[in-house]
Amino acid sequence: TADTDTVCQACPNRSYSDVSSAVQNCTLHRSCSAAGLQLLLRGSSWHDSICSACEQRAARNGTDYLKEILPAFFVHQNMAMKRLRRLAHKLLSEGGSKANTSGLHRTDLYAQINAWLSSAGPENIRKLLDTLKEIGANDAPKKLERKLQHINSQLSKPCAGTREEVVGK
Repeated sequence: TADTDTVCQACPNRSYSDVSSAVQNCTLHRSCSAAGLQLLLRGSSWHDSICSACEQRAARNGTDYLKEILPAFFVHQNMAMKRLRRLAHKLLSEGGSKANTSGLHRTDLYAQINAWLSSAGPENIRKLLDTLKEIGANDAPKKLERKLQHINSQLSKPCAGTREEVVGK
């Protein structure tokens, strides 16, 4: 405002914000059981809960579900610009063409990464974790690997009803 700066606060329990915004409110996590779905990963302060229908599970793997939260992950990580540019450059240069990311702003880099994510398959998502390690974003791949391991462990369990007491961080 004209008199005071905006002060952001963490979202309260059971809600999240997948964008960095001074005006957008937190959103309640989706209730998997209310939708007749099984919880694969409980939501956090930056992403919604990941749910699955029993009949979908055979057609999707853990990376497909992880991919749902990746755009918010990069916003939440608030990666240094140099590292974010390196990540975008490496991802966009995978096909052999050289990507120029040097003049792009943060929002443009997110848009480029999100465009890459939209067409990325399971193998690309696994390579993303290696690329994050390669550029020195040490905590980021560990966090994503933990989430992927949790999703995969939930997917390996028999799909029995809609039990929300299974949790993951």
